[in-house]
Amino acid sequence: MTPKAPPRLPELFLRRCLSNSTVDEIICADLREEFFRRVAAESNSNARKWYWLQAMSVATRVGLRRVVGRSSKNDFPHNTPEKPRIGNGMNHLLQDLRYAMRTMRKAPGFAAVVICTMGLGVGANITIFSLINEVMLRPLPIADQSEVMRVYTSDFSSGVFGGSSYPDYMSFKESSSFEDMATYSFPVAFNLGSTGVADRVSGSLVSGNFFNVLGVNPAAGRLFQPSDDLTVGAHPVVVLSHGLWSRQFASNPDVVGENVVLNGATYTVIGVTADGFTGLEIGSNPDLFIPITMYGTALPTMAGRPILEQRGARWLRIVGRLRDGVTQASAQSEVTTIMAGLAEEFQSNMGTADHPDEPRPVTVLSVRNAAFGARLIDETADRAQLLLSVVGLVLLIACANIANLLLARGTRRQSEISVRLAIGAGRGRIIRQLMTESVVLGIAGGLVGIGFAAGLMQLMVPLGLSRVLQGALVLPELSIDGLSLAFAAGLSILTALVFGVLPALKATNPDLVTGIKGGVGMAGGHTRYGPRNGLVVLQVAASLVLLVAAGRFIDNARSVYNTDLGFEYDGVAVASLDVARQGLAESEGRAFFDQVLERVRTIPGVRDAAYANFLPVSPAGMRSSFGVEDLDPELGGTPEINMNNVTPGYFRTLGIPLIQGRDFSSFDTPAAPLVVVVNSAFAQQYWPNEEAVGKHLYQGEIEFEVVGLAGTNKYRAVREDPLPYLYFPMSQSYQPSVALAIRTSGSEPTTVLPAVRDVVRQIDPTMPVFNAGSLRDQLGSVLAQEQSIAVLFGVLGVLALSLAAVGIYGVMSYTVAQRTREIGVRSALGARGADLVWLVVGGSLKLSLIGIAAGVLASFVVNLAFTGMMGDVQASSPVTFAGVVLGLGFVSVLASLVPARRAASVEPLLALRAE
Repeated sequence: MTPKAPPRLPELFLRRCLSNSTVDEIICADLREEFFRRVAAESNSNARKWYWLQAMSVATRVGLRRVVGRSSKNDFPHNTPEKPRIGNGMNHLLQDLRYAMRTMRKAPGFAAVVICTMGLGVGANITIFSLINEVMLRPLPIADQSEVMRVYTSDFSSGVFGGSSYPDYMSFKESSSFEDMATYSFPVAFNLGSTGVADRVSGSLVSGNFFNVLGVNPAAGRLFQPSDDLTVGAHPVVVLSHGLWSRQFASNPDVVGENVVLNGATYTVIGVTADGFTGLEIGSNPDLFIPITMYGTALPTMAGRPILEQRGARWLRIVGRLRDGVTQASAQSEVTTIMAGLAEEFQSNMGTADHPDEPRPVTVLSVRNAAFGARLIDETADRAQLLLSVVGLVLLIACANIANLLLARGTRRQSEISVRLAIGAGRGRIIRQLMTESVVLGIAGGLVGIGFAAGLMQLMVPLGLSRVLQGALVLPELSIDGLSLAFAAGLSILTALVFGVLPALKATNPDLVTGIKGGVGMAGGHTRYGPRNGLVVLQVAASLVLLVAAGRFIDNARSVYNTDLGFEYDGVAVASLDVARQGLAESEGRAFFDQVLERVRTIPGVRDAAYANFLPVSPAGMRSSFGVEDLDPELGGTPEINMNNVTPGYFRTLGIPLIQGRDFSSFDTPAAPLVVVVNSAFAQQYWPNEEAVGKHLYQGEIEFEVVGLAGTNKYRAVREDPLPYLYFPMSQSYQPSVALAIRTSGSEPTTVLPAVRDVVRQIDPTMPVFNAGSLRDQLGSVLAQEQSIAVLFGVLGVLALSLAAVGIYGVMSYTVAQRTREIGVRSALGARGADLVWLVVGGSLKLSLIGIAAGVLASFVVNLAFTGMMGDVQASSPVTFAGVVLGLGFVSVLASLVPARRAASVEPLLALRAE
């Protein structure tokens, strides 16, 4: 039976404590109304217990304030709020933290959803930041990095960031801008070991002062000194990298002083570099270092050649340390002046393809920028900016989702907040409490994000996703360092403040009378859901932008395999051999290659096989200058042309069409007339509307006759313009390092590789076979960056779509809960279940369509930015764009179906009674 009035005793006690008549009426009337509502909704006993608790709580607080001499008029929101005392800040903070922890324990499901959502967003950002930090921000393991510069000499035709010759290096050393200069070679492959199959390692030839210039210390033994490279061939010593020392020699310090065999020559180990020093290029980690004067044993094809005296032999890299007070610009000016003087004295230092009558440009660049590829500085920075923008967009979606959850939770807590405001708590105090809760959730989400990022990093390197910045970049691992942890902490706190401020402001501005009664106002008002709906629209729009971008990169990666490459890569296995590393002379090397090729062609399943210096599509290659018969004077006298050396059957093995003339044959011996096959791009550029076969090319007094015209294919890059190209018979131009291409009859070409290794082992048990795989896989490694971006964008797009779906589900569920009375009335008046379902689904679609419209407009802007940032990335196809829009709309409908079915199942009588 419903009582006529609340419990008399607590009501009298409360009225006794309240002296202000206005406040007396507001508080007591609100408590009475809530009491009767609880009696109707719950039970008499629960309502009486609630009234006792609320009345005694208010009376006790007012009584305590009077005891300490505070006027009761300050206990209420419409009077002047209490000013905080100095020294109480820490106590208030601790109270807020304890209260925040209690609220999380009371709502573990809510806390878990918020923390996991934020962890996903923050984790994605930490992962990408750690990658960028590893490649672009982390200091190199050298002393005073800011003082170290790289010096480049321009190539004839491929750009300003080329190599330098040893004589040029010696000339640059005279610069007064540098305290000292050192030089080192491009990566050199070594066979390490003398028994069994040798290990393939990478090394670098360096000047004796290399480690002194960089300020690198030894972990064992000593490093090179200038005395170690005084005489050519007289210093067979080697310094091991810390990685090779650990991997191959179990970090045994006794290895210092022992001998090792490199490319068949014996070297004495004199030291080990410090842990962490991996060279000056990210992803290119030399395993060992030998003096530059030992080039004859390291590069057998150069043995006996005075390569250290040839100014045109630009095979070295130069690094220098600036003197105190000297700037990069000053050093640039001085080396430019030095090159101008060299150009007057030496013809090899004069001219490029674009400016043949000017000295070759020299470029001074900081070693940090040079570390990740001087030619790719701008491109790498653009891709880093793109990746940060994308993961930032994911975090924005996550924040909108969390803000929606906090808005819903704030609505449910209106009764609590209204009572606190009514009994004197200042709005600022409650906002601070709510923001503390957000920060606690943010920190917890940040910790989850760090764990998520650590797990993702373990996958990025094996899956090749670390190549999103550069296709050729290979990192050994990714890790979270101090800078990444600081980024994570700052991002977590900042994000918590961003997603917490709107719900805090919204929650602390309630209708006090309605809030104390436990209500939230009429559900039909649109202003109630403006912020929540706006956040859903933001999520949908951001998700659309990210999905369209992902579709663009996926289309881009897929289109590569639909591009006519000019050769057939399916069914081709590849492997590499290098007889020079085993010390074989030319006659021995020719005999070895002939035996291997003959036996490989007899392996079951092998249709054909051939050698080449370079297989398509490979960034490696070589160029040389040629005189061209009947060349148009406007095209220059001796153009620099890309070239390759191949064996007979190469065009047939790779499916490259031979348009005119013939292939190379066994008759093209070193004693026979020299011949060449040109591609159609060469013929069209230099002999348009003429027969190419029968024409001639010249190198000084040497003449080559064109005997064949081959189709143009892709040589160094998939999207390169048609490139003039020359093929020479390997029989007339011996090359000790070759790639073996094997055309098979099966669908999986790599199945023949074990038999190929057996063939090589039978002929020479110590000969290593490396870079073995399929030509399709080799093509995939060239396209690793595009594939990595497509995969990463696809994953982030799915994550964004999932977050958007959760956001739509949350706002629709909240809407149904708030409109329970309205739905009950509609149902009582005869609304069918389908009408109620459409009421919810239609609202979801309306929000989604607004978000999609905003996302479409934003996507056009992003497409323009992509085009300016990465012109080689094609725009999304209309099919992909339409698929994304329809897919997002479909997901929106699915996300709203569960709340819609809940609305359709509302019982009218229960809904109206609850109100």
